[in-house]
Amino acid sequence: MAEFAVEFDTKLPDVVVDEIIKLAHDYPVKDGTVFKPDGEVGHISAQRDSLVSYIPTDVWIGPMMWYWIQAANRRNFRFNITSFDTEMLQYTEYNEGQYYHWHPDQHLYTEYTPNFIPSSKYNHSSNLSFAEHEYVRKLAFSLQLSGPDDYDGGELQFLDAGKLMTAPKAKGRMIIFDARTMHRVRKVKSGCRKSLVGWVVGPRWA
Repeated sequence: MAEFAVEFDTKLPDVVVDEIIKLAHDYPVKDGTVFKPDGEVGHISAQRDSLVSYIPTDVWIGPMMWYWIQAANRRNFRFNITSFDTEMLQYTEYNEGQYYHWHPDQHLYTEYTPNFIPSSKYNHSSNLSFAEHEYVRKLAFSLQLSGPDDYDGGELQFLDAGKLMTAPKAKGRMIIFDARTMHRVRKVKSGCRKSLVGWVVGPRWA
């Protein structure tokens, strides 16, 4: 039976983790955003409070992450996936008092809604063409860049089929999960939680 998540103990050396963090700080740092119910993207502090920067996937980190994603997909998910969402990886920091409340990473309300007249072949064909090429987030992932002694609180938690699961805090731990799964990062009580996260897309109905 397939699981909603797959974990890898990557055993990344500390020097590699440090290089990821260093690289992430070469890019602009800004407040984390969320998908709003109207489909727009923006900052809602009541839902999410964190700092992020974005790393292009064409640097050395991208292919490394893609290896674990492909392995997890072969072993468990077997989704039709094509690429990273926006070809970017998101470096995230949660400092004292910061959090991200319950949410999925894939919502139907952000996707294309067909708008056609049933008797119109032209409109119907246009909608079918658009839907055929629409991509959605299918997998999400999180790589722990900080260790369990670096912060208190800030647990990454999942809710699947009514069961609560807490992800390990070990540095270098990689978790890949169905993007529709509800999850959260609890408020950090002290210290700083650092992670590298991202999403993998594929055709919506395939």
